[in-house]
Amino acid sequence: MAIVGTTLFIFGGALLMPSGDHNYINELWALDLKTIRTRPKWELIEYSSDEEPAPRKEFVLVPYQNRLILYGGWGWSTNRTYSDVWSFDLKKKRWTELQCTGEVPSPRSALAGTVLDDVIYMIGGFNLSEGILDSVFALKMSEHRWFRVKHTDGTPIPQRRFFHGMSCIGTKIFIFGGEHPPGSTLEDMIHVLDIKHIKNPAIHTPERLMELDIEFQVNLKVGQVLRENSKLEKKLADLERDNRESKRSQIAPTILHESLAKANSVANLRGKDAQIMVDFLAETLESQGLSDIEQRRTLHLLRKIAKSAQVFPKRTELSGVDCNLADPINDEGGYGLIYKGAFRGQTVCVKAVRMYQSNPKTHRILRAQTGELALLAHVSHLNVIPLYGAFLSSESRPRICIVTPWMENGNLADFLKKSPNTPRIPLMSDVAVGLQFLHDMSIIHADLKARNVLVSRSERAMLVDFGVSTVVSTNVGTSTAEDFSGTVYWMAPELVVAEETLPPTQQSDMWGFGCVCFEALTGQIPFGDTYNPPQLVAAFMRGRVTPLRPKQTGNPTIVGGGPLVTLAERCWDYDTNRRPTAVEALQFLTELDEKHDRPSVDEELAMFAAAKSGRDEVIIDYRHLLSVVRRVNIGINGFGRIGRLVLRNAMEMEGLNVVALNDPFIALDYMKYMFVYDSVHGKYKGHVETKDKKLVVDGKEMAVFGEKDPGAIPWGDLDVEYIVESTGVFTTTEKAQPHLQSGHAKKVVITAPSADATMFVCGVNLDKYESSHTIISNASCTTNCLATLAKIIHDNFGIIEGLMTTVHSTTASQKTVDGPSKKDWRGGRAVNSNIIPSSTGAAKAVGKVIPSLDKRLTGLSFRVPTLDVSVVDLVVRLEKGASQADINKVMKGASEGEYKGIVAYTDEDVVSTDFIGSPYSCIFDAKAGIALNDNFHKLVAWYDNEWGYSRRVCDLVAFVAKKDREGEKQK
Repeated sequence: MAIVGTTLFIFGGALLMPSGDHNYINELWALDLKTIRTRPKWELIEYSSDEEPAPRKEFVLVPYQNRLILYGGWGWSTNRTYSDVWSFDLKKKRWTELQCTGEVPSPRSALAGTVLDDVIYMIGGFNLSEGILDSVFALKMSEHRWFRVKHTDGTPIPQRRFFHGMSCIGTKIFIFGGEHPPGSTLEDMIHVLDIKHIKNPAIHTPERLMELDIEFQVNLKVGQVLRENSKLEKKLADLERDNRESKRSQIAPTILHESLAKANSVANLRGKDAQIMVDFLAETLESQGLSDIEQRRTLHLLRKIAKSAQVFPKRTELSGVDCNLADPINDEGGYGLIYKGAFRGQTVCVKAVRMYQSNPKTHRILRAQTGELALLAHVSHLNVIPLYGAFLSSESRPRICIVTPWMENGNLADFLKKSPNTPRIPLMSDVAVGLQFLHDMSIIHADLKARNVLVSRSERAMLVDFGVSTVVSTNVGTSTAEDFSGTVYWMAPELVVAEETLPPTQQSDMWGFGCVCFEALTGQIPFGDTYNPPQLVAAFMRGRVTPLRPKQTGNPTIVGGGPLVTLAERCWDYDTNRRPTAVEALQFLTELDEKHDRPSVDEELAMFAAAKSGRDEVIIDYRHLLSVVRRVNIGINGFGRIGRLVLRNAMEMEGLNVVALNDPFIALDYMKYMFVYDSVHGKYKGHVETKDKKLVVDGKEMAVFGEKDPGAIPWGDLDVEYIVESTGVFTTTEKAQPHLQSGHAKKVVITAPSADATMFVCGVNLDKYESSHTIISNASCTTNCLATLAKIIHDNFGIIEGLMTTVHSTTASQKTVDGPSKKDWRGGRAVNSNIIPSSTGAAKAVGKVIPSLDKRLTGLSFRVPTLDVSVVDLVVRLEKGASQADINKVMKGASEGEYKGIVAYTDEDVVSTDFIGSPYSCIFDAKAGIALNDNFHKLVAWYDNEWGYSRRVCDLVAFVAKKDREGEKQK
């Protein structure tokens, strides 16, 4: 035999016939060594040449370049030894007999051979005329010339032997083993033949021998270095793995806890974040460190994300699957087309989802298939189909392809048709065992039928098609109706007749188990000959029909069906509490003690294990994942100017995650339009669409509601933690309190001044926040600017008193033409034609956030016909005298230090439009300020009353969420 790359070639030999005779052959077989751990793949090479070596045994076969070289051997049919030389071209699959010159060796067999450079050395052997041989010959392949090898320095020639072995290392040939002449005492000796001592330049020139020796020494050192590097790399890999494991052990429990607590919103992750989360949950399930409840909840969440984002764990990702996706076998997979493929030498089943177009049906199928994949990846049992993995097809519209073993026996229904005498009890016992295993893991199959039971080569039943199955969980999110869409003929009546879609249960699975018993006995679909689906629903509602008695007054469909009918009837009890469990069904079948001689499963299990082995480790960024699960889930009530701009700002902030919007006065399509197109801040630069009653912004899905009553908004279903109340209506604690009725939301942030809710201004009084606050106010846009400016001046120079005027842009409450305004007559005048004086509580509100300035400030407002950006004009009398330069220096220092990100400083000739889109609360205008003396100053500060204010709303939510989390840790 000879090895080329990863292929082992075997030639010739003798076949032992039933008669006891030997049949000598000249076949060449190839074994793919990559398949040796699974199902070894042998191939008989078909020769393309007319001439070929005679059948023989005990020859030399060595690899040389892209050829195999054959010499000598013994032919039984000719009763002689050979001395011919043959070359086999591996690419052309062609034999050629070489015509060699020189000192041709005598015919011989049972010799050994090896290759050094372009020379093939042959040693020893046997023939009838000379007996056991000790001669050494060299065949120079470049010249097709034989040389008899003789030592010139007195080194002894290897002792005579045959049936021995030899190998070349460097310029040394090692001869070992074999049979020796009688009386020999050297059977265990290894003889070394150093080619450097064969001084025959016709075989190897001295220069070439030196090159070969240097190459060997270099390769030896390279090998040593590589081994050392390999050790170092292993140490580094071990350190990196230990580091990851350390991070994982510190962070992973927190990630898991917070993920399960926010399962509904986590299930809406998309793209990279969804992939990392799925990989993390898959790793967590494999760690075997979870309680039963944690395992169920984790598996349930994994399936929800996989189905929603249509991603699958990278650990299950396969490469090297050979499958023609243009040639499906059939569509019997229910949720995908079935293809036959090959993977690691095994025939495999590839199930790829149908991708006709983007419609609800395709979406349902995709959800089912990714859910099946996520489940199978963490289910391992003899009676459940094993998952080898999955891959994305290379088509223009990639499909998720699930790879499992190919079952030649097909499904249970087809198998029993082909093998009608097969005992049913052992097969149904297999189904019961598999179902018991799933139920023990709190997994409901939800689609049991004979076509979803495959029969393995060893005639074991294996459950498949988990597309609609579910995991019974505890407080881990909600499920959609399409998650529970089994096939009506096999569905339990309580699921069929329910007014609302009910989740499947273990009891409904047992109804399906009874239906599989019916199919195993009759080969027929339950109710199939009696009702179409609508008629079956009506029959379920009228009376207690079963597959055995599809009509209550009719004859039974099975007569004398034996114990399986008895068991099936128990499974069809309309009182779900009286149906047997999978454990009880298995006990019933086991006690029947029906024997069936089936093949061993050991070979199959070894195949399954080999195909699933050798997966690459998946690297998970735990810190990024922690930041993902710690994103603050926000709901926005009111999608007006501030509501829309809060969403735009939140999209730019890594730690915020808007998951729901509520506005009873804006339809979804119009909501999209208003968000995308903004007359002040321009068109939104990302991608916005509507899907499934959701607004989707840059791939982030947000549920949309239209409730007028805050208490009716289902914030809890979406894990909303913080609610931005931006309607301008629910601005008191009493009115905002209903938001918290769901029990999940923690806080409400009102985007307006509040009569009784505590007001907070970022950079001013956040140190006063306590976790006990549940409803708070972000004050007004003017208060955010004024309070920040006043605090800096007061902290550095002391404010005795002050008057504030804000020149404020138009707001949505103003009128384009003169109209009624009962509370503020001037406020009802046309906004585009007037400068309108108005009252404002912003100055007085400063006293609430800075108690030391209470009753020291007051002010008024002028509404002007500009779309955005306002300005505060603050006139103050200072306790500590200061020049304008002193004040400018303090304000500049604040913008670069403690108030960075909140305060900006400018000494340029600016106007209001220069600050549209500014994220600052207060932009101090150094050039606009004036002073009467060192104690009496007019200070000017700009602010974008829309964008800058909305950014502070987001900052306040982020701050409050951080403090609340810290408070929870301390508890």
